[in-house]
Amino acid sequence: MLQQFTTNDRTYPVNFGIRALASTADQLGLKLDTLAREAIVPDMPFGRLIEIVATVTAEAMTDGARKSGEPKHYTPDNVVDLIDEDPALLPVLLTMFRQSLGNGSPVFPTAARPANPEVAAEQAVPERRRPRKSPTPDSMP
Repeated sequence: MLQQFTTNDRTYPVNFGIRALASTADQLGLKLDTLAREAIVPDMPFGRLIEIVATVTAEAMTDGARKSGEPKHYTPDNVVDLIDEDPALLPVLLTMFRQSLGNGSPVFPTAARPANPEVAAEQAVPERRRPRKSPTPDSMP
């Protein structure tokens, strides 16, 4: 969902969607679920928090610019510069990012490896039906 934030009398469109999250996870060498968990942890080192927020916000700003019809590429350094100019921006960006993650539950719960694969497979497959017989030359008109 396209959102926006304003700092220093300038408004920036952002999209904290799956593209921004996946790209951030790739850049930081994380899985999406790990990115979500790290962003929710309240006792994370401040430097790591800034790194995550700057990286994901740069991706969200780039995607927001693309979706709004004015493509522009942003870097984490651009985001850090904005935060340096307006320190009140950091909690705004962190809130927007955390809201995009929801409650921190797995991003792709169906992709999680089940503890018991056989039971999971049985639960995922609907009730087994009688197999269809292939037509034989005698059964075709």
